[in-house]
Amino acid sequence: MQSVRTSETVMLGYTIERVDSVDASGLAWDTTFEVLGADGNSMLGGEHPTLRAAQNFVLWHELEVARRRNDLPLFRTKTFQSKTTRSGKPQSRTTDTQAA
Repeated sequence: MQSVRTSETVMLGYTIERVDSVDASGLAWDTTFEVLGADGNSMLGGEHPTLRAAQNFVLWHELEVARRRNDLPLFRTKTFQSKTTRSGKPQSRTTDTQAA
C-alpha cells in the first residue's frame, strides 16, 4: 500500500491534506484527512474521516489554545481585567426615591 497526499485546503494557517491509501493496481482503499501545523512538518491530531471533521478539529484547536492562553496568570492580573465593572460594593438598581 502506498499513500498519496493531496493538499485540500489551508485554514487559519493549518494545512489539511487528503491521504489516499492506494494499492499496487492504483485503486484507492481508504481516504483520511490530516491536519498539518503552520510549519508544515508536524501533524496535529491524527487522521480524520472527513474534511469537515478535520476543519472542526482546526477550530477546536484554535479555541483551546485561546482558552489556555487566557488561563495563564498574566491574564488574571488587574492589568488585563475589564474596566467596565467595579470591584467592591455591588451596584443597586433601586434609588432612594424608588425605595421610599
